[in-house]
Amino acid sequence: MKIAFFNSDQMLNDYFKDKTIQGATMEFISEPAGVTGAGLDADAISVFVNSNLDAATLKKFPNLKLIATRSTGFNHIDTDYCQERGIKLHNVNGYGEFAVSEFAIGLMISLMRKIFTAYQDMMTGKIDLSKYQGRDIHGKTVGVFGTGTIGSHFARLAKGFGTRVIAYDRKPNPDLEGMVEFVDLDTLYKESDIVALNIPANAENYHIVDEKAIAKMKRGVVLLNIARGELIKSGALYDALISGQVGGVAQDALELEASMKLAQRIDTLTQDQMEIVLYNKKIMQLDNVLITPHTAFNSVEANIRIMDMTYDTLQAFAKSDSPCP
Repeated sequence: MKIAFFNSDQMLNDYFKDKTIQGATMEFISEPAGVTGAGLDADAISVFVNSNLDAATLKKFPNLKLIATRSTGFNHIDTDYCQERGIKLHNVNGYGEFAVSEFAIGLMISLMRKIFTAYQDMMTGKIDLSKYQGRDIHGKTVGVFGTGTIGSHFARLAKGFGTRVIAYDRKPNPDLEGMVEFVDLDTLYKESDIVALNIPANAENYHIVDEKAIAKMKRGVVLLNIARGELIKSGALYDALISGQVGGVAQDALELEASMKLAQRIDTLTQDQMEIVLYNKKIMQLDNVLITPHTAFNSVEANIRIMDMTYDTLQAFAKSDSPCP
């Protein structure tokens, strides 16, 4: 049996250096899956979110029986193709509630208090205090859209700033009862000064924040997106930032973010994808925007938990052909 690790880095390589998986050889590849000819003969692969496993890519792996993604989300994988071909999927859960929610708090503070703008000016010596006047978080209403593991921890942290925390979830988390007020989605949009998205990217949630949703929000609302870029319609966000309907946005993910790294392959994009990429570029040029490169999960502790769970998954698969440890 062969296992290929794509999107590997030094930390992953070091972690597996002294580990063995029963009856398996392991190959470590820094590039995303399918980009080169490496690892295509693998029986199992481990990938990260910047491996785009669409049907065309998956067809390159004739022996593939298991995908162990080192992420919670599956939106970079063609799950329908995997189901048709009997390819098993396994993700990692519960590894990053502290890392991601703490990062979201950092984005919120940085955006509300214009910390990054002040830092940039300090480094260039072009200081203008009038540019750095931000807003207090204390006393604001924070709307938490999604109260899973990460959303719940974020709500608890946000509460510590002296905010009113309201939340919406199709299945409200009972652990938050008494601490936050659960409301319907329209109420969350209407009453929140800050809206934090903590929901998965799936067909149901695609562009859930569009023109209609933004129009229901307070003028000058601040958006935090620490989930997936596809939750927000890029064109609608840009227009709202320009008009002032959205006062600022901090995101750890962009819609179609993989294509942002493939500008040299512009001929591979559809017209719709090209439009999204252009909107992203325009959004990133605005002063009231803070974008980070999908790194909210990236603490030492969270990475170790990811690798532990991935190792357990691959061990179980090697022993019993099942990805469930």
